[in-house]
Amino acid sequence: MKELYPDIFCITEKGVARNMTPPVNIYVIAGSDGLIFDAGYGRTGSLKEFISQFTAIQSRFEETGRPFAVTRVLPSHTHADHFSGAAGIRDKLGTSIILTAPMAEKLHSRESYVRRYEKDRFRSSLRDITMRGRIQKAVYTPLFTLYFEKLYGSQFIPDPDIIIAEETAILINGRQWRIFPTPGHMDDHISLYDPERGILFSGDNVLKNITTWLGPPDSDLDQYIHTLERIRNLPKLEVLLSSHGSPITNPVERIDELISWRRERLEHVREVITGSGGNGITLRDIITSLYPAFNPKMRYLAHGWIRLSVKYLEKNGNIESRVIKDRRYYYDATPGK
Repeated sequence: MKELYPDIFCITEKGVARNMTPPVNIYVIAGSDGLIFDAGYGRTGSLKEFISQFTAIQSRFEETGRPFAVTRVLPSHTHADHFSGAAGIRDKLGTSIILTAPMAEKLHSRESYVRRYEKDRFRSSLRDITMRGRIQKAVYTPLFTLYFEKLYGSQFIPDPDIIIAEETAILINGRQWRIFPTPGHMDDHISLYDPERGILFSGDNVLKNITTWLGPPDSDLDQYIHTLERIRNLPKLEVLLSSHGSPITNPVERIDELISWRRERLEHVREVITGSGGNGITLRDIITSLYPAFNPKMRYLAHGWIRLSVKYLEKNGNIESRVIKDRRYYYDATPGK
């Protein structure tokens, strides 16, 4: 547990299974009417460690005679490493769970959480026309969800205490903070900003040493770049406190790096498709071309952002696609080619 700024504490929960569940930051804005931002994992050990460190913060306040009442917990978005601990925290501390309406819709049950994958029209269209795809849709997705539910200790939230707008103001310890939507990494992602001190809780959208994972069904490249630009233009922005890693004290510079990197990667994908000529190229072959060394983990992680890049390029008329014998091929759409 670290006090990063006066009365703003960071509790970092350890991950397991290597990068499948990475370390995640939970922030405690401590005081007379405080708030917990992000809820981490719901595993028994993770909750026990969080409560232990939270109690240490409370003791620090009580020893100096300062009022301490942290009454609410607010996830930044509905990826499992951000909401899974909310119900357990409420049970242990009596906090109210705050969700936006899009978060509440997804987190109502396992069924509603899985349903979000139906938005992935690209994958769904291929599943509907191939036997392998139909089996994957019927068997693989539910089993995959159950596996991750266990891994993250996910507890769904059919009964949130407070529903808020995605863009609103909220009082925390007598100070007015701003909540605003920051989709891209996740369509229900929000951020929390103190305009007076320039402190932004940025969730997963901006990370210090790694790029943010993007992939279907919940990510959108257009939205992500727009979100980065909106954050970059916040008045008095001084520091980003992200859900993974250490504080970012050069936010504008870091955001510029991320926007530049995303645009470069878009161009790499387009060059591969253009190089395929009239034969077209499948998504799998695009991934292989960009990652020729066989590394299953790297290709798995790359699959998401490459699919989003293809979607972005097709939406903007740079490429086109056709399904031929149950496979989707991509072609350059530049006039005259």
